Amino acid sequence: MLQEKGKGGARLPSLELREKDVDYQRYRVKIFRDLLKDLPKSRREILRQARLDIPPVLRGEVWAIVLDIDEKNAQCIYDAIDKDSEGRSPRTNVFLAYIHCDICIYI
Repeated sequence: MLQEKGKGGARLPSLELREKDVDYQRYRVKIFRDLLKDLPKSRREILRQARLDIPPVLRGEVWAIVLDIDEKNAQCIYDAIDKDSEGRSPRTNVFLAYIHCDICIYI
């Protein structure tokens, strides 16, 4: 499991608190925007940073990179996901809701 530690090895607050912290989000957005400008060289570092967290405003774009999906085929891949079958676990439904929120913003 990834240890969520900040500078100096101090444990970071929970993801929920980090997402509500405007200064922290501004810091993380800057990190990701700089990395996004340097693609494809920065892909490995984007993957490393994404293990910690992804700023909500950039989730769709970062997930597309993590999943190696380009804009041209994003809609086809999203449409191919079975989002309507019954009998899925509640956890799967939550996961699909996150995909819908995060990926649909990107495409």
